[in-house]
Amino acid sequence: MRYLLIGLVVGLFAVTPRPLQAQDTAELPTFKVGDNWTYQRTNKFNRTRTGKFVVTVTSVSGSGFATSTKVIEGAAKDEVGEYTTEMNALKDNDRKFTPYVPYFSFPLAPGKAWEGSWKYSVWGKKNKMETFNATMKSRVEGWEIVTTPAGEFNALKIVFEATHANPHSGRGKETKGTRWYCPEVRRIVRNEVSDEGGNGKGEVTELVSFSPAN
Repeated sequence: MRYLLIGLVVGLFAVTPRPLQAQDTAELPTFKVGDNWTYQRTNKFNRTRTGKFVVTVTSVSGSGFATSTKVIEGAAKDEVGEYTTEMNALKDNDRKFTPYVPYFSFPLAPGKAWEGSWKYSVWGKKNKMETFNATMKSRVEGWEIVTTPAGEFNALKIVFEATHANPHSGRGKETKGTRWYCPEVRRIVRNEVSDEGGNGKGEVTELVSFSPAN
């Protein structure tokens, strides 16, 4: 999900390490229809706010859950998404991921690492469908106290690297980033991504509010 891959501006937000203990793990979260999170996006380089959106759980089943993303500020479009029980993306609007985007691998704990590959297709140049092969490697670095507009959270810091390549056209890019997952809100509270493909793009997303379903 493109809103998940975003994050931190150095010097703008506070991050404080805390002592770790062996039992500090984050278990698989559960969701209810109506759970919702509000986020804001910021340009990583000039620190201007570029958008604001609300993610709401619309359905839950034994195999995963679905969400809708409503844009309330900015030029981005509304989205719908489908996920596995581990919050790994299966679908983003009409774009399907095979088998899924490996954002997480629960339970999470400091030092845990995982990786995975997936395929997806998008409309490319000359109005032709292009298929990309992608891989992602992730590692949990530890717990940190993170300050966001929604408050202060104890979160697991996860660093990741992803590559996207079209084997036929040679098009591709690399992204690097960091996401902070908080068991308290069952989702990312801050996310940062930088495009290493040469165009100097990067975004920060941080939690503004969280409203669990009744």
